[in-house]
Amino acid sequence: MQNIWQYTFLNNTVKQYAMFAATFVLGILVALILKRIFLKLGHKWAAHDESFVKVSSIALLEKYFMPILYFLVFYISMRTLTLSGAVNRIFSLIILAFVVIFAAIYVSKLLVFVFTKYWENKHEKENQAMARWISLGIKAIVWLVAFLLFADNAGIKLTSAITGLGLGGIALAFAAQEVLKDIFCYFSILFDRPFEVGDMIAVEQHSGNVEHIGIKTTRLRSISGEELIFSNKDLTDSRVKNFRSLKTRRVLFQLNVSYETANEKLQMIPRLVRDVIYRQKDTRFDRAYFMAFGDIGLMYEVVYFVFSEDYEKYVTIQQAINFGIKESFEAQGIEFAYREGANLSMTPK
Repeated sequence: MQNIWQYTFLNNTVKQYAMFAATFVLGILVALILKRIFLKLGHKWAAHDESFVKVSSIALLEKYFMPILYFLVFYISMRTLTLSGAVNRIFSLIILAFVVIFAAIYVSKLLVFVFTKYWENKHEKENQAMARWISLGIKAIVWLVAFLLFADNAGIKLTSAITGLGLGGIALAFAAQEVLKDIFCYFSILFDRPFEVGDMIAVEQHSGNVEHIGIKTTRLRSISGEELIFSNKDLTDSRVKNFRSLKTRRVLFQLNVSYETANEKLQMIPRLVRDVIYRQKDTRFDRAYFMAFGDIGLMYEVVYFVFSEDYEKYVTIQQAINFGIKESFEAQGIEFAYREGANLSMTPK
């Protein structure tokens, strides 16, 4: 019996192999007992309020942490054997990589789950693109830390590699600085939220509904139907009007009538305009005054309010008012003053 225990195979005796098997079996049994105890306590802990974080923590623990524990049992069992230097080194690296990968998966998923739940509670109607980018950033940071820990424990020297990446990054930044500016502006739009998908915005002389906010460009759909594409840098450098919170439009426009118009008819104009505006729903007349003696005629200034954020409804109302004013003026024999390039102008405020 003594000779059998001392029999050597691959630098290890039968006794060492038996110790390996016994240690491995015992370790698995201990791991299963611990799993049963801790998961039972965990489920009881989560059963009090069944919060998203608690339930997710237990599920992730069972899915990702237990394989790490089993692998550690195998690692400890292997320490009872005599391994050559190269084999022992390779085996240690495999164990380290396995533990780091599973730990990174567990931590990143748990942090993303916690952040996602927080975002849904605090920012229910906010831009979900930002949440996706922040989740991606959390994963990137966790995996970067995991890689650095693995490299440090594996004895990998990263000084020269980091220096080379730094120099290469500087050269790449110079070559792609315009693209990088748009990317940085994209994050500025996401975090500052001057506008979001679905908002009606105006950029200089262009306006439309935001359809897509991309990493480099943002796309709008104009009132007339064409697609407008702006670089993110152009948007952040411009004065953008956002009509999202617009509930009431203040509309100002001017009328020019002929100098030959009789005084009594001039006095009728404010009432005629007021009556036309009163006939329109969702409007409130503010004022109509004879303001100035203009270059091409007698100038009246009219102000009214539209109680709607819908741009198409506003222009429909303005069109009806224009038709009504022209009809009333024709009925009273009031002529518009005109010159090439002069017309009715209105400005919503």
